[in-house]
Formats: sequence, C-alpha cells, structure tokens
Amino acid sequence: MKKKGINWKKLLVFTSILLHIMAWTAAAAEPGTIVSYGLEGERLILYVQGAGTAEGLQCQIGTTPCTDITIELMTEQEVPVKTLLLIDNSLSVKQKYRPTINEIMNNLAANRIPGEQITVAAFSDKITYLLEGSSDYAQLKQVLDGITYQDQETYLTDVLYEVLTAWNQEGDATFKRIVIVSDGVDNKAIGYTKEELYELLKQHLYPIYTIGCSSGGNDGGDALKNMFALSRMTNGESWLLDEVTDPMAVANAVAQGNLLWKVSVGLPPELCDGTARAVKLTIMADGQAVEGTATVGMPFVAAVPTQPETEPETTTEEETEEEEETEAEIEEEPEDSTKKMIIMIAIFGSCGLLIIAAVTVLIVRAVKKNKKENEFEMAPVNAYQDVSAAQGFGGSAVSPGGGLSGLSRDTGSNTAMVWGDSQRTYMLVLTDLNNPVRTFEAPLRTSVVIGRSRSGGCQIILDYDRSVSHRHCQIQVANGQIRVMDLGSRNGTLVNGKRVIQEAVLNSGSVLTLGNLKMKVELR
Repeated sequence: MKKKGINWKKLLVFTSILLHIMAWTAAAAEPGTIVSYGLEGERLILYVQGAGTAEGLQCQIGTTPCTDITIELMTEQEVPVKTLLLIDNSLSVKQKYRPTINEIMNNLAANRIPGEQITVAAFSDKITYLLEGSSDYAQLKQVLDGITYQDQETYLTDVLYEVLTAWNQEGDATFKRIVIVSDGVDNKAIGYTKEELYELLKQHLYPIYTIGCSSGGNDGGDALKNMFALSRMTNGESWLLDEVTDPMAVANAVAQGNLLWKVSVGLPPELCDGTARAVKLTIMADGQAVEGTATVGMPFVAAVPTQPETEPETTTEEETEEEEETEAEIEEEPEDSTKKMIIMIAIFGSCGLLIIAAVTVLIVRAVKKNKKENEFEMAPVNAYQDVSAAQGFGGSAVSPGGGLSGLSRDTGSNTAMVWGDSQRTYMLVLTDLNNPVRTFEAPLRTSVVIGRSRSGGCQIILDYDRSVSHRHCQIQVANGQIRVMDLGSRNGTLVNGKRVIQEAVLNSGSVLTLGNLKMKVELR
C-alpha cells in the first residue's frame, strides 16, 4: 500500500492563516494613546493619538503635577514625521511577494503628508541606506523600483537595534516610525537577542509596522510571530502578505498614525534623576476627556555641588567657641598658683617655637619651588616623548616664527621636551583602538570640539559611528592642564572608564570613550 506524502502546499496555507489569526493587530490606536515619546533636553515629548482642537490639558508624572505644558497638532510641524522603509532584499523573500512589496512601498511614498521625510534602506547583516530623508515622490519611486534581491543572510534584530540606538542618541524629538518588510526577526548566535531589542524599545517608543512574508522554513512560524510582536509592543500594525488583497489598505492604515497631537512637558528639576516614572496625560477635546499613560525614563541632570567652604566655616566657628570657653576657664582659675603659670608659659613657648619652625620650613620650600618654576616648565613626558625624533629637528622644537621654542633634555630611555612658552600649540591625536587605521589629528592651542556633525563647528569629525553625538565633547587647555568637557552628549563621555560629569584631566595615553568608540589620546 502506497503511503501518502505530506501536502506541503496545504500545510503552508494553513500555517499562513494561523499566523494571520494570531498576529493581526488592532486597526488603530485609541484616542489618547501615547504612541511615541522621547526627550528633548529637559522636556518630555509625547505623541498622542487624536485630532482636533484640545480644550484642556493635564499631565502628572509620578505624583508630581506638571504645569509647563504645550500641545499642537503633529501636522503643524515643519517636519511632522520621519518614516524609515526597511526592506529585506534577500532571496528568502520569494519572487511572488516582490511585486506586492513594491506596490505597497510606492503607495506609502505617494501617500506621504507635506513635510514628511522618507528614508529607504535595505538590509542583510547590516543596513544599507539607499535614500535618506526625501520628500520627492519621483526620487523615492526611482529608488524603490530599483531594489534588487541578493543571495545573503539577513539579521533584522541586529539591524533594528543599530537603528534604534542611533535614533536614541540623536536627541531629535521628531515623530519617527518604521515600516519593515521581512520574513521575520532572528536570534543571531553572536548578535543581539530579541529580548535585548524589546528592552531597547522601552527606552524610547517608536511605532513599528511589520509586513511579513512566509519563508517556508522549519521554525513553525516563530520568526514571523517575533516580528509581529514588535508591532503589538509599539502601537503599530502588522500584515501577512498572503492575506493582503488591497495594497493601498496598508498605506491608509499607516496614514492613521498621522492624526497625532504633539505634547511638550517641561520637567521639574526634582524629576530629572534618571529613573523611570509613570506618566498620566489627560486631554479635553470636543467635550470629552481622553487619557493616555506611559512609563518613561527621565533625563539625568546632576545636582549643583554644594559650596565646600560651608563645613570648614562651621568647624572653625565651633573651634573658636571652644577656645573662648577654655580662656574663660583659665581666667577663672586662681592667679596665685605660680607653678601652674610657669607650666603654661613653658607649653605656650614650646608651641610658639614649633609654629615658627614650621612656618620657616614652608617659606623655604615655597621659595625653592617658585625659583624652580621660573627656570623652566616641564611638559608631561608622555605628551612629548620622541617628538624631536619624529619631527627631525635634532633635539630642538622650532616655533612657528622659526626660533627655538624649547630644548631637549635626556631623561634615560625617554626624551622629554622642556618648554618655555606656556601658550604653545599641542597636536591632539586620537586613534580608534578597534580600528587603528582611523587616526585623527587637530592642533590644540585653546580648544578642540569632537563630534559627528560636519556643520557643528567640530575640529575632529567622527561621522562613521552614530553612537557619537553631533557635538560630543570639547578638549581644552586650561591652567596648564589638558581637560575634557562633555557637551551634553546622549551617550556620555568617559576617561579611562570613568564618566565625565563636568570636566576631567586628560593625559597622553588616556582612553577617551565616546559612545561605542574607544579612542587612545596622544598629545604631541
């Protein structure tokens, strides 16, 4: 008797229907739903589902009511929304799905609102930006129609984690959303897990719309279920391509996300402690109250340090009172005790001699130190090692005017440059420890700004890693020291693994951490 084989076609159809039933999300967020949030300095930005004129507004963070609140329609912004179209262009996306994918993407471009900026990107194990921030339909269509499918591995989890991390560090509170076309989220063995991705989404919420296509793999549909879960977590929607009969319906559903209020809340200083807090928002519109809630991480603003002089002054005052009490007690003692008086005179005399001797020693040391400093100023050995050899001046450094600005002094195995000009120019050299080929130099006379922006006045531009802020930190010469100051960067600045709160001293050989980059510092 011949056994019947498995009808893979019917099984695939059944699996598609089952996934559709399990993963299909609600049509749109309810009015009042906080669909996205972020921070803009010390202001909390909330994007709330709704439309029309707001007649009243209340916001409470934790138990603290907030009074500095503004509200306006998202569409009133110059750039109301930034949309990322993220397309899996691997061969695992079957040929039969590709025309529908192209039609959906073109509908999204055609259905854009005034000022909307659309970025088109394809991904494999990394993201490739094909067009960034365009509002030109002809340009968008040309790029979308030109997408080709390649034989490559795709890792959506890693790519999406990279995109979200970069967005979080930009400090840009413009409403952002992502439309993903793929066969599912993965768990790369050495990459980020889906749990880490979910945790990142809690820090800053962005709506994610997912369009899934069955790959026919043996994972039981887990990849698609994991991808559709992203939409449920972020107030987005999801579709299974096998069930899409009207591609325009996808664009219309995404367009529902344009009906938003932008609410800006000034955060009281006591809330800016870096903790996560519950936010409750109530909006009165058309005679009805709508409410939205979210849990948002507050920014961290370091408290202004107290004046260190307060405690010494208090201690001094207490010591003065004790001295007065002692003197009063001495005055009350009988004056006819000659023996006690002689002892007291001897004690005070000894103390006086000790004080005079100590003061004399301090004065002599100060005079010697001052004399030594007037003779020459020794630069840090690490900052000027082998400068004469590198510059080929035979042991002397030549000043910009052509004269000698310093001289070389042998110190054993190292050569230290002895400088007489306190206003000399350093050469700041940064080397990427993970990629030593990337080395950056800039003259440092007063200050150097480091960041990712080419238009933000940066002298050293690290534009190859989005974890670096546009203006990340500033290195400056102050009071004979090289110091680094963080410029309010999203990811912070560290020196030798310690976070810079206000300023920190920087030496040649220090490791400067900017976002994900670790840069070795040399001062020449």
